[in-house]
Amino acid sequence: MEKKVVSISIRFVFCMKPGFPAASGKELMELLRSQPGKYTYGNDGVAGAVQLAAERVFGRADASMRPVPFGGAGETVKNFLGGHVDVYGGTIPTILEFVRAGQAKCLLVTAAQRVPALPDTTSLGELGLSDTASELWRGIIAPKGIPAQRAAVIENAFRQATREPKFLEFEASRSEAAVGRSGGEFARLIHTEYEANAAILKRLGLQRKN
Repeated sequence: MEKKVVSISIRFVFCMKPGFPAASGKELMELLRSQPGKYTYGNDGVAGAVQLAAERVFGRADASMRPVPFGGAGETVKNFLGGHVDVYGGTIPTILEFVRAGQAKCLLVTAAQRVPALPDTTSLGELGLSDTASELWRGIIAPKGIPAQRAAVIENAFRQATREPKFLEFEASRSEAAVGRSGGEFARLIHTEYEANAAILKRLGLQRKN
């Protein structure tokens, strides 16, 4: 496949109950290093996007939480609110209403910089971990061999669409961000994610067995 895209970027967050014994991302990392494996975090399944994002950060930070897989962010947040796991791991929109209601606090976002929807949440850049940032992305991929002129038309059309005020407003309402990547930039992102996640799966012993 040949990648020709303007992608949508969705970040993951790690959120706790208000009484959790850490008040920032820095304090969270210190707590997890001092008590490895004590706390649990819900995620979207074994080797799913949230677990891979979490383990990319934890591996570099020498921190540890025990993953508990669920069937998606909706199921994760229910079990988090019900007290079955210590930490919610998932996308921002699913947890945002509970943060606003004072039922949760988000301490870490898997982005190099803070995100507008959660301005008080620590970013990975503030912890010196920008290169461990992860995102859930969506984009347009065209078939291999598509004529360059046609690919350029598609790419430019989507790039212009992501600049439309109504589209930007819609994305902001979902705590998502439109990222104007070229086909080459998107291809590099896919390759980088593939290599990073392959290393994490190997470290966790979760490689596919033939």
